[in-house]
Amino acid sequence: MGVSLAIVTSALTGAMLIGSFYVAYLTLLHSGIESQKAMIIIGGVGLLTTLLFVLATFRYLCRLREMPGQLLRGKASQISQASDMLDAFLDGFMGRQTK
Repeated sequence: MGVSLAIVTSALTGAMLIGSFYVAYLTLLHSGIESQKAMIIIGGVGLLTTLLFVLATFRYLCRLREMPGQLLRGKASQISQASDMLDAFLDGFMGRQTK
């Protein structure tokens, strides 16, 4: 369930980004910029945004590698409990019956 929540969140975030790029493109068109120049501007902003997300992902992966194993083992039970509680809440919220 936790993986599906991450997938849904990333899909919605991507949709919001695409929508905001489209609105920015329309704003550029309405302000009098030619369509090709507007596409180049929006494409550049999109590439920069993608680059920032990739760099942030690599940064967090490096931070995860540096974490000591004991810290992860100690927190694993708390994370597992929080994940189970969130899964139970979402199951109840969506009306699913558990086994």
